[in-house]
Amino acid sequence: MIGVVFVQFVRMMETRYGLETTEKVFDVADLESGGAYTSYGDYSVKEFFTLAHTLAAIVKKDPNDIFFEYGESIQMHVMTEMPTYFDENDSALEFFKKLGKENIGKSGALPPDLELPRPEVHIVDDDNIEVIYYPREVYPPVACGVVHAIMRHYDIDAELDQVETEVGGEACVLFRIQRRQIKAA
Repeated sequence: MIGVVFVQFVRMMETRYGLETTEKVFDVADLESGGAYTSYGDYSVKEFFTLAHTLAAIVKKDPNDIFFEYGESIQMHVMTEMPTYFDENDSALEFFKKLGKENIGKSGALPPDLELPRPEVHIVDDDNIEVIYYPREVYPPVACGVVHAIMRHYDIDAELDQVETEVGGEACVLFRIQRRQIKAA
């Protein structure tokens, strides 16, 4: 797993939980790398899960909540590093359409060999979008955090339903995004 994933996870720990908690995670976790990460390094998926589960135990949260927070964090990082890519879209709908056609990893802001999850976007109607997310090394709660951050960026008031499934024999996560309707008074 590419090091940028780990570097951003450590940033998230420091930002959300503080330096003391981050240091405690490194003290408690038995990490093969010793906890020294570079953006272009290569580290085991097991080590990523060890970090997340150790943090969850220390802060007394469900590990899936930590993975969700990480997904939000990594997406916010990408949006900060590549603002024009996101700002040139007027809505989440436009962004999801574009996401299904392009690989933002080729923009230069991310490591060139970083293989991003492949989304398939289906526009059901003006109020409903389905995103089938084929994660490679991405855990479904991370993908959910990413989608949630995108929705928040575009200020979309919507329900987000997540279903782990298979399409063509390949594991994926299906997100159904339904815009909330404003009820007349």
